[in-house]
Formats: sequence, C-alpha cells, structure tokens
Amino acid sequence: MSIGDLTHHGKQDEFKQIYNEITSTEANWKHVLGNHDLYSLRKKEVEVLINQPRYQAFTTEEGLFVLLDTTRERRPDDWSGIIDLEQYEWLEKLVHEHTDLPIFVFAHHPLYNTTTRSAEWNGSIVREDAVHQLLTSHKRGGYYFCGHCHVHSIFKQNQWSYIQTAAVYDHPVARLVTIHNGRLDTSLYEIGDDQLLKDAQFIHHNVYKQETPFHTLGRYEDQKRTLSLS
Repeated sequence: MSIGDLTHHGKQDEFKQIYNEITSTEANWKHVLGNHDLYSLRKKEVEVLINQPRYQAFTTEEGLFVLLDTTRERRPDDWSGIIDLEQYEWLEKLVHEHTDLPIFVFAHHPLYNTTTRSAEWNGSIVREDAVHQLLTSHKRGGYYFCGHCHVHSIFKQNQWSYIQTAAVYDHPVARLVTIHNGRLDTSLYEIGDDQLLKDAQFIHHNVYKQETPFHTLGRYEDQKRTLSLS
C-alpha cells in the first residue's frame, strides 16, 4: 500500500518507471494518490497510468477498507488536502451502509489536528471539510493511515487511531500492519539495502537543502504500537 507521493513531480515518465518495478513483482499493490502525484497530470490521466480508480473500497472480515483521494489537481501552490463532493457522497453512503464494521482508511493527508504536524499550514485535509465529522461520527470507529507530514506519528482519540508514516527518503522503512482478534499491531521494517539508503540520503539532502526542521522518527510509540478500537 502506497500512501501517496510515489512520484515527485507527477510526470508520466516517473509513473512509468516506478510501475515497471511494481508490475515485475507479484504484490497486490494499491496506490493512494499524494499531492506530488498530481502536480503535472489530470486525475483521469493518472488513473490510466496506475490502472486503478482514484478512490475505492472493499470489505474483509476485519472491516471496511477505504482508499481516499485527498489531492488537488495540478496545484503545486496548495498542497493541503480536500475531498470533492462526488467522492464525499460516495463515502457517506459507504459509512451509512456499514455501521457495524470498523473502517480502515488510507489517505495521503491526515485529518486536521490529529497526528504530528497535521495542524500546520497545508498539513492536512482542510479543517472545514465535512469528511472530518463524517468519519468521527462512525460509532464503530476505525484506523486512519496517512503520510504527507514526513513524521512518524500515532495518535488515538476515542474510537479512532491515526497512524502516520514518514517519507522513505526521510527514514527508509516500510510500516508493517497486522490485524488479529480485533487488535492492530504496527511496527517499522528497516530497509537494509546500502544503495537504497545512499539514494534516500541523496534525495533528502536535495529536497530540504538544509537540516530537517522536525524530528522524523517521532517517539518510540509512534513507530511500534498495539492498538484496539476500545
């Protein structure tokens, strides 16, 4: 599961390069769009390149899984998140039809004022977006996975847990998630490939041009934690 910004400029050749690598594996791959993925192309064009709809949902015995598109189309000047009306109405119908199931949401942008840095300028889905109230009103609650803010962070409030993962060039890891008996375990798996680590450091240096103005790793409990809905 990619939680967005799989590309940097959102150009066609970037998508083709990374998807050549992805399709050479047998992974069941899902791609949630990030703001960088939409800097150059229209959403319809990106859907064709990734061979997936920009938002989708499916159910398993664990709950309702929802993949959201929180991006703005070709707006590098505004990297905040938003849910368009068409998608909101689709999501509202899903939430009302599955009141008995917990929801597992995957989106690039966090909800406002949940995880670390999500209350900063352009750091979340805008606070006035109705999606905030829709999700938090779901009585079974759920888990909200996001990226965007470049910091590992886990925050629990009432029936919802918010799980944010840093960018790979900030901290070269993959987040592992296991669901069992109503509990969710999450931890970080370190990428040990020397060349990938070197590439990540190179990208990090060229993106920030200076020291990172925040602590990417967060706290220990932002990296490894067991969560439940109760």
